[in-house]
Amino acid sequence: MKNIAKKTKMVAVCNPNTPTGHSIDKDEIHRFIKEVPPDVIIMDEAYMEFADLDRFPDTISKFKSGCENLFIMRTLSKAYGLAGFRVGYGIGDERIIEILIDRFFIIHV
Repeated sequence: MKNIAKKTKMVAVCNPNTPTGHSIDKDEIHRFIKEVPPDVIIMDEAYMEFADLDRFPDTISKFKSGCENLFIMRTLSKAYGLAGFRVGYGIGDERIIEILIDRFFIIHV
């Protein structure tokens, strides 16, 4: 937390991390989400299918229960043999998604 300043606009957390494979357990992630200032937190969960799902945080339920500063990114490319075909999805508040659509080429469905 000491590295998060007033000017911090985004905190990206890769869970599980690549290339180490280290996964932060759900209690630690939930505590972090609760303590971090209410700016955007990005959860990159690209390798979640390879993590211990009993210990893995349910960030989607955190978002659904009102944690609107979360933007959760996941991919189908890693676990389903689609490494050459980049397919993924993001879950987040409409305001965050609008910013992403305005700044990046994203197909919105």
